[in-house]
This record gives sequence, C-alpha cells and structure tokens, in this order.
Amino acid sequence: MIALTILVSLSTLCTPQQDAPGRREELAQFVERLGQLRTGDDTVVPDLTAGATRLCNEHSRCDTLDVLAFYVQLTPAERARGLADELIFLALRQRVFEAGREGLAGDEWADERRLILAQLRTFIARVRREPDFVPAAQALSLCAEIELQQLEENPGLDAHERAPLAEHAARDAQDARELFERAGQVTPRLAPTWIVGRIQRVRRDERGARLSFEACYADAVAVQRDEYREKALHGLISLAHDAGSALEVERRVQELATFRRPQDSWPLTREWSMVLLQRGHAAEAHDFLRQYAPASSAHAADRVEWELCMGSAAMRAGHSDAAREHFERLAGGPSADLATLALARLALVEGHPIDTFALLDRPGLIERLDRKDQSEWHAMMGEAALALGEAQRAVGHLERSLELARGWDREAWAGFDA
Repeated sequence: MIALTILVSLSTLCTPQQDAPGRREELAQFVERLGQLRTGDDTVVPDLTAGATRLCNEHSRCDTLDVLAFYVQLTPAERARGLADELIFLALRQRVFEAGREGLAGDEWADERRLILAQLRTFIARVRREPDFVPAAQALSLCAEIELQQLEENPGLDAHERAPLAEHAARDAQDARELFERAGQVTPRLAPTWIVGRIQRVRRDERGARLSFEACYADAVAVQRDEYREKALHGLISLAHDAGSALEVERRVQELATFRRPQDSWPLTREWSMVLLQRGHAAEAHDFLRQYAPASSAHAADRVEWELCMGSAAMRAGHSDAAREHFERLAGGPSADLATLALARLALVEGHPIDTFALLDRPGLIERLDRKDQSEWHAMMGEAALALGEAQRAVGHLERSLELARGWDREAWAGFDA
C-alpha cells in the first residue's frame, strides 16, 4: 500500500509546466522571423523589433533584443555565411548523436571521436574569426561535451591522463559561454554552464558543481527550457548520490516530476525506481521500470541502464530467472563486464559462490574495471570465500575492497588541480 501511494503521488506531480499566456507563440514567431532575416529578408526587421520589445516588456525575455541586435549588425552575406556554417556544425553533431544511438563503443568509437574532434577543431579555428561566430561557440560546447563524456566513461584513467582532458573540456565550455555572451544569446549558454557543472563534479568540486547546476536551473526556468531544467536537476541528483543523501535525492526527483513524466524521461524513471528499491519496494520498482522503458530509439547507454536496473529490481524481488535474462542480454556487447559483475552478484544471491568465483576469475576482467568496480569485484570475491568457509582468503579480498573504496579520491584525483 505504501509503494502504491508513492507511485500515485508521483503521477500527480507529473504535470507539464504552464507557459505564460502568449509567450510560446510570441517566441515561435520571433524565431521564425529571425530565420527569415538570416536567409536575407531584411524587411522583417520592424516586426522583429516589435516582437522582441513585446517579449522583453511582457514576458521578461529581453535577451531577444540582444540576439536581434547581433544579427542586424551583420551584412546579408555575413548572415548567409553564418547560416551555412551552422549547417556544417549540425551535421557534425548528428554524427555524435548517431554514434550514441547505435551504441558505438571501444576502439570504433575512439576512432570516430578523434576524427570528429579534429574536424570540430578545424571548424572552430576558421569560424570563430567570422563576423557570425555563433557556430564556433556551438562547436566549442560540443567539444567540451565529447571530452567530458570521455572522462566520465573512463574513470580508470590516472590523474595525469584525466587532468588535460578536464582542462580542455573546461576551457572549451568557458570559451563557448563567452562567445554566446558576445552574441547576446542566453539560451545557448545553458549547455556550457551545465557542462562546467559536470566537470566540477568530476574534479570533486562539490560546491562549484552545485553552483553551476543551480545557475543552469535558474536560467533554464527563466527561458523555459525544460530539457536543461531536467539536466540541471539530474546534476544535483548526482551530487546528492555522491553525498549519500537519500532525502535530497527523493526531493529532487519529486521536483523533476513536476514538469516531466516517466514516459518522456528516462532519468526520472531510473531515479524513481532507485528510490523505490531503497525503500524496499522491489516488485513495484520492477513494474515501474517495465512500464516506462526507454524507447528503441533512445541512446544506447539508456538501454544498458534499463537492462541493469530491471535485472537488479527482479533480483531483489526474488525473480532470479528474469534477472538473469536482463543481465545476459548485455553479455555480448560493450557492457559485458558490467553484465558479468551483475551475474556474479546474482550467483551470490542464489547461494552459488563457486559460480561467482568462475564469473569473476575470467582473464583480464579486473584489469578492465575502474577502481570502484574493482572494489566491488573484491567485495564479491570476499563474500564468496566466506560462503565457502575460506576465511583467510575472504579477509584478503575484503581488505582490498575497503582499501580501494577509501583510496578512490586519493588515487584517482591526486594532483588534479596542479
């Protein structure tokens, strides 16, 4: 009954944010006419000026006046060149999106990433000197996103490898913000502000990350961009997870649910299922996840997370066969090592420690894991040894697990700010 009440409460919170009367239509008209100006139609300037003034006076969107001023001072040829550059950028961004949707990983994605970054750098070097430098700002923001993703997906890199990546990403994000500011554009600054918060979280700067995410959230509310409102909240939820604050996690998830619905937001579905699991409602979490699975067109990482979450919920609910199906679906792909760890945990839950040993003792497995997963590997080896009565072996693994957990910050981040 408690879990049902929780789910009902969540559904009542999932109502879209109400827009101020007329603002959305006014903005749509402004954007449409701005597009006409950029394609060479200067006759729309009076209407654009009147629309931007209305948006400023009636809807507090005075940034439209700055955006208009930037494009009006360009010549038609300069605007046309900027529009052509933007199309080149959009094609590069689409390649990044397609790589994520298709689940490109390992060496294949590393090669594609290097090629895309090289092309973006060449593009930026040329376009940032153009009168319309906004496409360069967009490209800088994308570079920062790609570099940050590389950091987040490879936590096993040592400090000397991580520091240059973080510095490049931070510099790119800051450069993007400065160029957007020069062009009078507030909405595009949301992306680099959010990226800076993520970089600060990677650097273990909790206060800086929180300030960046809160700034991104406030700006997203001001310009009514719910996708970045959601991203900022997700950043704050991640910080709450880092701090072990279950109450803040739940509060932030409920805040997210005031303007997002589970069927439209995988982060909301994932986080609420975790709240249910922490409250001991595994069956309800499993049903919730099954009802709101990511679409087949979703990013490959979202689909992997869904399989792992579904398997974890099924395992906690006592449905071992269902859990195994979810974990084994990942066994042949780029997330095979995570699947192996999950199957090893399942073997322990089922009371088969020998199977746990067999899964964890696969050649090269522990070397491929990051430090956190290495800690989990040793913890499970220790639990399996205890179950078999091998106390001395168990102590060795458990001590190593604790050492890795305690030394994570010291080993992985030492000298990061040097």
